[in-house]
Amino acid sequence: VDTMYFVNASGTPLTILEDGNVGIGTTSPGYPLTVNDDTASGRAIQVVQSATSGTNYGIQGGAYGSGATKNIGLSITAEGATTNDAAHFMGGNVGIGTTSPLMEFVVQCASATELVGIGDTAVNHPGISISDTSGNMDRVLIRDANNHIYLGDLDDNSGDLYLRAAGATAMTIASSG
Repeated sequence: VDTMYFVNASGTPLTILEDGNVGIGTTSPGYPLTVNDDTASGRAIQVVQSATSGTNYGIQGGAYGSGATKNIGLSITAEGATTNDAAHFMGGNVGIGTTSPLMEFVVQCASATELVGIGDTAVNHPGISISDTSGNMDRVLIRDANNHIYLGDLDDNSGDLYLRAAGATAMTIASSG
């Protein structure tokens, strides 16, 4: 068998090529699984995991080429429309480099103890924070819940505030006032 086509009254919903590539909604799949949906407001893939116990993963994948030049675990593209959103994350904090982000969006280096977060911490400090991994928001905060703007120590720790320009300290505000 060279190629298998499954045909119905509306077209060819499923194709299996001789090389094993499977096409859903396409007769020329270029990958092991190619899904094409040209329905307005449609979804090419809908995944639901609804177990009532344990840990549920809607989608889990990886790239594990040990001799590869580069492995990319996830690549998402959205283009061609008036508004293009590559990803929507709903119902939880998003972490890059961490499995327990402290705010809505956190980026943490794997080899460092520093992180950058955007959002609101448990102590009601919305804004942009640079902190250590223990959750001490003690370096930078842009705006609090009352629209006060802060730069410096948020946890009332002692320490002076230095404003620098061109590699030199231009102003020092002592913690003693």
